[in-house]
Amino acid sequence: MKRSHSIAGGLALLSILWVTSGTFRHAILVRAEPLPVQDANAPARVRAVRLKAEDAQDTITINGQTSANRIANLSAEVAGQVKRIVLPEGSPVKTGDPIIEIAVEDRETSVASARALVAQREKEYAAALRLKDKGFNSDISLKNAAAQLETAKSNLRRTEISLDKTVIRAPFDGIFNMQSVHVGDFVTAGTKMANVVDLDPIKIVGYASERALNSLTTGQEVDVRLITGTTFNANITYVSASADIATRTFRIEAEAPNPDSISDGMTAEMRITGASRKGYNISPAILTLSDSGEMGLMIIDEKNIARFMPIEILSASPEGIWVGGLPDTVTLITTGQEYAIPGEKVDPVFEEPAGKAAQ
Repeated sequence: MKRSHSIAGGLALLSILWVTSGTFRHAILVRAEPLPVQDANAPARVRAVRLKAEDAQDTITINGQTSANRIANLSAEVAGQVKRIVLPEGSPVKTGDPIIEIAVEDRETSVASARALVAQREKEYAAALRLKDKGFNSDISLKNAAAQLETAKSNLRRTEISLDKTVIRAPFDGIFNMQSVHVGDFVTAGTKMANVVDLDPIKIVGYASERALNSLTTGQEVDVRLITGTTFNANITYVSASADIATRTFRIEAEAPNPDSISDGMTAEMRITGASRKGYNISPAILTLSDSGEMGLMIIDEKNIARFMPIEILSASPEGIWVGGLPDTVTLITTGQEYAIPGEKVDPVFEEPAGKAAQ
């Protein structure tokens, strides 16, 4: 097996650095000073530390964004000229509140005419019914009068609906977020008029890896941190049953009460705390890749033979990354991994863990 690829491993961990975006203050760090020059035929000289596993909280971090609970795009259902914008953008609204008015034109007259016709048809039907009871009218005449009355009522309903549709109303409690028209604009049925956003509760949407999926359940509590620094608790409401084809990740949704109106579309981080596990807190700079691309660490056995050990990343934070999959005690190479060949002897220079020395 060839030397492990520590530089490539560092590049592969840029995503972890992006997630944590902080200084690794207490992890096992790489010493900056170079190792002494040695004979080319001698075992590779490396720096190493002897470590014992500690209790580590298994934490899943999911990056995502906030999302409105509901968004309604409101369109005109009748043609006409925009008469009035009732509320300014950003106003809170209740269900049924008017937002935009379209000129009624002759619709009020049409409603009045339709009501008058219904009143007339009702009188005609009543008269036909009395004549029928006295034997002076046929069943056909009575049925015709009844049909004309129903036609008049249907016409009244159509004209009333047309008049009512000149007012664009809020479909639910929320915020009148954006208007798409102005007073004087002529609109037709289907013209986009405005949208209303419901932000309470607020959703937090992200995508979890296949490895994390089994640790996520609906109802589970998560800690949320926004890019602004705001933190709050939420509960998982949805875990997708199928993966995104391109990324092999699963959509996760959480919800939280939002009385302070956290905005839609803000960058957010969800952290889910799992069970405690044994692990090691290290700097990602000492991670390395095997020839097959597997991520791990270079360790030394009791005979000073270099070994590549695959690891599992348990969590990441500004203090370093917690890794598992190693024995309870380990001798870890911190400098010179690129010169250590798995299966070959090395010449270790032992030191105190940098994080402990700093405390």
